[in-house]
Order: sequence, then C-alpha cells, then structure tokens
Amino acid sequence: MINDERGLELSGTSKQGAQTLDNIISHIYNYQLGIPEALEALLIEHPQFTMAHIVQGYCVASEGRFSSLEAAKSIVTKLNELIEIAAPRELLHIKALDLWSQGNLKDSFDIWESILRNWPLDLLAYRQLTGNLFWLGERRRMLDVAAKTSIVWHQGIPGYGYFLGPFAFALEEMGEYVLAEKYARQAVDINSADLWSKHVVAHVMEMQGRSKEGIGWLESSAATFEQHNAFKGHLWWHLALFNFELGNFDKVLQLYDDFIYPKPSTFYLDIQNAASMLTRLEFQGINVGNRWHKIVESAMEVAGDASIFFTEPHNTMALARTGQIEQVENQIESLHHLKHSSLQQEQYIARELATAINYFHQRQYEQVITRMQHLRYQQHILGGSHAQHDILQQYLIMAGIETNRFSLVKDVNANLKSPLFANLKCPVFSTIMMPLLLI
Repeated sequence: MINDERGLELSGTSKQGAQTLDNIISHIYNYQLGIPEALEALLIEHPQFTMAHIVQGYCVASEGRFSSLEAAKSIVTKLNELIEIAAPRELLHIKALDLWSQGNLKDSFDIWESILRNWPLDLLAYRQLTGNLFWLGERRRMLDVAAKTSIVWHQGIPGYGYFLGPFAFALEEMGEYVLAEKYARQAVDINSADLWSKHVVAHVMEMQGRSKEGIGWLESSAATFEQHNAFKGHLWWHLALFNFELGNFDKVLQLYDDFIYPKPSTFYLDIQNAASMLTRLEFQGINVGNRWHKIVESAMEVAGDASIFFTEPHNTMALARTGQIEQVENQIESLHHLKHSSLQQEQYIARELATAINYFHQRQYEQVITRMQHLRYQQHILGGSHAQHDILQQYLIMAGIETNRFSLVKDVNANLKSPLFANLKCPVFSTIMMPLLLI
C-alpha cells in the first residue's frame, strides 16, 4: 500500500495520488478555493482511491443541511464497493461517513475518536471530530480529544500547524486564552495561509476585550482573505464585531455590504454572520435599510433543513424580522418533526429559540422571556462559540427592557462584562442597561 506524508496507509492510489490528497487536506485546513474540483479530478485519475471518496463524502456532509446527506449516502454506496481493498483505518472512516449520512452524527464521534486512538496523526479524523463536536456544543470533549492527541505531535511532523489550530480553538472556548493564543500564533508562524488559526487569535482578542488589537490583527492579513473560500466571511464578521464594539457603525455596515453578505447565500455561516450582525446593529438603534431582504430568500430556502441547528434561530431572525410569518410557522413545524432521534434535544432547543425570536418580532416579549430564560444554560448544545451565542442573550435582555423587567436584565448580564457591551452608544443601553450593570 501507499502511505501519505504522515505514514498512514492509503488504498487504490499511487504515490502521486497520495501527494495530491495531502495537498487537498492542507487546502481544507486552509479554507482554500477549488477543493471540490480538485477531488473530482483526483477521482477521475484514481477512481478506486478510497480516502479521496471519503474526503469528498465528508465535504458534502459538512454543508450543514439534512438534504445534503442524500448525496453523502451515494458516496457511501461507492465506498462499499471498495471495502475489500480498504485499509483498517479507511474502513472506520467509511463507517463514520455512513452513520453521518443517515443522520447519526453523534455515533460517528466514537469512531473518529477510535481512529485517533490508533492513528493519532490522522488529520482528517481530527478535523471531523473536533469540528463536529464544536457544532454540537461539546467544548470540553473537543479539548480532551485535542489534548490526548497532542502527546504524539511535534514540529517535525508534516501538518503540525493543522494540529495546533483546532487545539488552540478548543483551549479558547474553554477559557484558556494565554495557551490558545500561543498555539494559534505558532500555527500562523508555521503557515501564513492558516485562516483557522488567525480566526482563533481573533476569538481570544474578542473574549479579552482587545478590540483595537483585534482590528489590527485582522487588517494585517485582510488582503489575502480573497484567496480563501466562504469561511473568509466569518473573519470579516469578526473584524466588523471589533468595530462594532468601538462604536464604528458606519465601518460595520461597509464591511457587511462588501464582505460579510455581499450577495445572497444559503451557506449556514453566511446566514449566521449576516443575521446576527444586523440584529446587533438594530438593537443599537442603527438603521440597516433594506439589508434584511437580501437574506430572507436564502433563509426561506434553508429554514427547517439545518443539520447545524445553531443556524435555525438565525433563519428565524431574517424571516420574522421581515414579517414572513407563514414561513416561520413552517420552519417551527418542521422542527417539531424529529428527523433523527440522536438530536432530539438539539432540535427542541432550536425550535424553542426560533419560537422566542418570532415572538420578539411580534412584540410578545413575555413569551420571549418565558421561552428563553430556561434555555440560557442549555443553548450551548446547538454549537457555536461564546461570541456567537451573545446575540441570543441580547434577545432576552431586550425583551426584559421592553417589559421593564430590569432585575432579569441584571441577572442575564451578571456575567457579561464583555466588550460587546463595554462601549455601547445606543441611548437605550447607555441610559438603562449599563447603569443597571453597575449596581
């Protein structure tokens, strides 16, 4: 058998094919353009290349929609024809993809962890496990996986920076900011194209209130963002968030129009970025014009179909804000019909948050409080970072202000000494909310 650059066995390919797949995995970690096309070309040349089919299946399943899993199932069908030549590690990857394609993502976690236990240099299993743990809110397990894997990694192993980036992000989400920044900066030093690790440094600066420094950090490499795929929009979102915290709202709108949501997109992260930023701005009394209407058609297309459930409340923000009541009702109804038993709790919380956001835009603020108050300590299981979840807390805060429930506002904000609230210039927050936080 052929081995990849980290010594892992590959079936159905040549030395050149293995090198090409190594490059594709690097491109995946760097969020570079052209990955689907590169995989198609590789599979035309090496139609029995098991790991290339597996990578293609993971890319399809990662689109964040239940409807995409059908395409992943067809790739599993092709892989089942290659079982006789597949290496033991590859057989486990096939099983993990098969379970994911059936909607049983949580069952795939144990398989990926088993792969890492036996082949800890498998960057593909490492990425799939840490990334999907993040989108199901399992931050502690994400860090545990990375920490256990760290025992075998060192600078002499190809792809060391790709190991460091997810490790740094897991540390950041668990509040270990000093180590997170150290490892993320080390990864960027190794590879200046490592967009994920640049993103981790931005998260650390966000959580530490280093807004001006964050702007400098992102602007220093912003000229290269266009070399990357759609994930680049999230880096622009972080840059806009730093400007938001400093009250530079005109700059936020410019970044929004040029980079965050320049054209309609159904990509889950684009919708999350756009809807949360427009909501933040409107909560500050900023007129965002007709920008919601560019999002709403995309939200209508994907609402109720998100396999990354954190997307659903953001779909609701766009639909409810633009008065698409029937579409919101359809979305919430779809979230009543559990597609996969392993995700019942996630689907329930997504439905409750979507319902609450819909009530907010109908000015039924007591209903918002009733639904959102008890979810404050559960909503993390929808995935998403601390910085992203802040917008859900803001809905509850605003509902408290609208109903004169200032004790609730103080309670929700007791642990939000975040830069998101440090320099607010909106009269509502400056005259009501901030004084309450100082009591």
